[in-house]
Amino acid sequence: MKKNFAVSHVCRKGISGGFMYVTPERLIYQTGKVSIPKKLRNIELPFGDVVSAEKGKLLFLPTVTFKMQDGGEFKYIIYFRKKFFDILNELGVKF
Repeated sequence: MKKNFAVSHVCRKGISGGFMYVTPERLIYQTGKVSIPKKLRNIELPFGDVVSAEKGKLLFLPTVTFKMQDGGEFKYIIYFRKKFFDILNELGVKF
């Protein structure tokens, strides 16, 4: 099963639109925007490396911040956040 969601990656230099793919093993963020560094165009977050997923808001938009074991953080605007978490629950993913 692979589901995709339209998302925006929130980084210190702005917001970059793209897609978040949910697979049984990981989350994959991809964007085709060439004006951002290559390492931020394709980000994989294996479930085993994610410590927590915190819900929040950026202005009025729903966000999720993924905190990683290595101390890194990745923040995304996820437009259908409830459905996103429902799919994670179906996969048995717990952060």
